Amino acid sequence: MKKVLLLLFCAAIGGLTLFLLLSHRGQEEVDLPSRADLALEEVQYVETEGGRTKWELRAKRVEHWIKGEVTEAYDLKVVFFLEDGRVVKVRAQRGGLKQGDFIELEGRVVLETEDGYLLRTESLRYEDRERVVRTEAPVQIEGRGMVLKGVGLEVRLRERSFLIPKEVEATIEVG
Repeated sequence: MKKVLLLLFCAAIGGLTLFLLLSHRGQEEVDLPSRADLALEEVQYVETEGGRTKWELRAKRVEHWIKGEVTEAYDLKVVFFLEDGRVVKVRAQRGGLKQGDFIELEGRVVLETEDGYLLRTESLRYEDRERVVRTEAPVQIEGRGMVLKGVGLEVRLRERSFLIPKEVEATIEVG
């Protein structure tokens, strides 16, 4: 499921980047406070395919730098509508994407699944070449009578495995 979520997030940011690039054509040049090449505020972007909503992004601000092929979104919320009908929500203070390289989420990152699982951390980074999600920040995973805490997280999507390398603490409700 994490593989699907990351692929959906990549698609969301990639689609938004394409939208930003295409919407900029023919417009006059404006000075942007952040020196980004493109910027939008109060963004709502919905990706559909065959009449079905795949994902929806809401962000207070989105910026794109053409030269470095980097896109950043601020105060973002992404809702993924999976093919099996489940819904997954992700929110963070900032998200960044370098096309084909990495995706970063920073600042109160929360991933919530419809079936009751919740992941909280301060940062997550997806490395496309390795197909790995990592953080060195504290993490907390909650769901179905279980709380798992630790420092650091490495999710290997190809192997379908994850590791919390330090200070692991688990609480499991019995009965």
